[in-house]
Amino acid sequence: GMSHMGRVFVYDLETGKLKDMIVVDADPSEIIFSKNEKYALVACGESSFINIIDIGTKKIIKQIKVDPNPNNVWAGFDDNIFVENSLRKTLNIIDLNTFKVIDFIDFDFIPGFMVYNELNREIWICSKSDDNVYIYRKENDKWVKTSTFGSSGGPHMIAFFDDFFKALLINQFENTAIIIDSKTKKEIKKITTSDKPNGIAVWE
Repeated sequence: GMSHMGRVFVYDLETGKLKDMIVVDADPSEIIFSKNEKYALVACGESSFINIIDIGTKKIIKQIKVDPNPNNVWAGFDDNIFVENSLRKTLNIIDLNTFKVIDFIDFDFIPGFMVYNELNREIWICSKSDDNVYIYRKENDKWVKTSTFGSSGGPHMIAFFDDFFKALLINQFENTAIIIDSKTKKEIKKITTSDKPNGIAVWE
């Protein structure tokens, strides 16, 4: 419930009935689950906290301070998660073992969706400032921009497949999906989609 009176609503999948209502910080905008399925992770923009909810008890067990006005929380690597901060143009990385921010990246563009490529040890980030996907890799304990994939028409979301050798990128305003070689960063194929594609689900 994205409002000043922040709420997370839990519904029964079979009946559609409301099971629980969890009070969280102001303006929750995104929720994901941890890989071990123990926690729900909620980005709360106005408070600038990530709320950690125990899935079993439906109780908040930790509130983690991040950069102001976090927009989204995304799956990261290992036991980490990514927190997108469009206002400050930053990324915070949170370790779910310690519940602490352990790393960050400052950008010269407005970040959007971000995802980790395990094969190449890279973070791919859709830019809200221009039609590019920027790729970062950690070198000498610092995240550096190593390459850029020029897209068009609003790069919106990325998913990897074929053991991370290929990426699927959707362009929301161009109504296309692009298959990319994750090693060379070259376009393999462009596919026309229906109007304003908004998400990707990949299974193999």
